[in-house]
Amino acid sequence: MMRTGILPFVVACLIYGGLSLLYPVQITNQELLAQLTQQFDLHPIVLLPAVIILSLAVFRVPIQRSMMLSIAAAVILATAKQHYSIWEVIQFAAFGFQLEADSPLRSMLVGGGIGSMAKVCGIVVISTAIAGILAGTHSLQLIQHRLGSVKSRGGIFLSTALIGTATAAFGCSQTIAILLTEQLVQPQYAKTLDQDRLALDLENTVVVLAPLIPWNIAGLVPATVLMTDQRFIPYAVYLYLIPLLFFVQTQFGWSQRFSNFQQLVVRFPDKIARKRWRE
Repeated sequence: MMRTGILPFVVACLIYGGLSLLYPVQITNQELLAQLTQQFDLHPIVLLPAVIILSLAVFRVPIQRSMMLSIAAAVILATAKQHYSIWEVIQFAAFGFQLEADSPLRSMLVGGGIGSMAKVCGIVVISTAIAGILAGTHSLQLIQHRLGSVKSRGGIFLSTALIGTATAAFGCSQTIAILLTEQLVQPQYAKTLDQDRLALDLENTVVVLAPLIPWNIAGLVPATVLMTDQRFIPYAVYLYLIPLLFFVQTQFGWSQRFSNFQQLVVRFPDKIARKRWRE
């Protein structure tokens, strides 16, 4: 994704930069900013858990190790800088973070915890079952047969994007969309492309397109949390720039040219990762 996501990221930054100049943010509630500084110690070191996750991801450290190190740093900061007890930290981890009832930040800083993931885990189980049923009953053979006639690289990618959009709309869940799309397009990739390309194309299509479906929970849940609706979709430019720009690069033969440039950007962490694994 670093290779296919760099160009869309740069373009998205330019678009957001232009929008921010045209429509600068006006701070209308200074009290909330004051409450944040009163409630928490906002020393830059509190960014350490996020820095650990991002930096170790760049160097290809397995996610289990990255998460454990990030969690350990967060626990230390919560007790040392924010003055929560270990018991409170355990409660936050299990049931989510909550402030006192009279805090004006209570409605903004709430949620999380292992308990909140129960619904997501249930959706994953159901999604896997639905995809398995459709595959086992061969209900998708007609679509797979139609895909068999597509041979070009751009055509296969476009088919994956269209199927990903349809399954995201049908399944109402990013998980269902990923699994169904993989079931449908996997035979075509097995004949013409490798499995790494299938994984990358799924990320470049269905994963980022699912949040653009207004009723898909991948977009509905964040929109609800941010107290907005489907009007956020035109501004989620990064999500549709990824498949759009990759398709344009493929169609006009620019993909190899951009790949060579993007390879320079990610070569250093790749070299570090390979050296570490050899050791």
